[in-house]
Amino acid sequence: MFRTLKSPTDVQVEITDCCNITMLKFIYNKEEEFKIWDGLKEAIKEPVRSITEKDIKEVSVSSVTAEAMVAKVEKDWLAIEPNFLTQLGKFYRRKLEPAENLTAFLVRYYRFPYWYRGEKCWFAVPLFTSQIERTRVIMHELCHFYQPLKLPESVKEAIPVILNDHDLFKMYREERGHADPEEQKWRKIIWESYQKGKSLWDILKEENVAH
Repeated sequence: MFRTLKSPTDVQVEITDCCNITMLKFIYNKEEEFKIWDGLKEAIKEPVRSITEKDIKEVSVSSVTAEAMVAKVEKDWLAIEPNFLTQLGKFYRRKLEPAENLTAFLVRYYRFPYWYRGEKCWFAVPLFTSQIERTRVIMHELCHFYQPLKLPESVKEAIPVILNDHDLFKMYREERGHADPEEQKWRKIIWESYQKGKSLWDILKEENVAH
């Protein structure tokens, strides 16, 4: 059920028709946090794995803190969501609506797995971090969630480079991606084309990417 993630920005998504496109739900749930952790911890090297596991098991998040954080994260996101969907929709050349069957689980670790198939679609988001970093993670994840077609891994992971148009997307953290040369090549192609006003479909056609 889980895919191994290379880094906090590694969000690997298979788009399906099951997650219909009224509001993204933010939730902190201790049981879900542990369940998600159990599915990804084997991919995390020691001693980081043991230290992280000790933290999340020995330190509890009070209901008051959890409710306050969920309210804050939801408020922060709702303030920028309409603009995000508008701008991403222009690049994808489609009208995007707030995701209905999608949950963002707030977690206390820095790997963010996802599940985008079936009726329960979700992804993980950092609970305790800056608003700026949390916004980057959410937008990165949603670039993949709304992706209109299945693409090669390097192309898919390169698409969030458009978030580096900071003033337009209201996302003020660098979207660097992974060190993979093929992904970085595509990030350069997509960024330069995006700056010229080209859509995803324009880029795929110019670069002869099968779709």
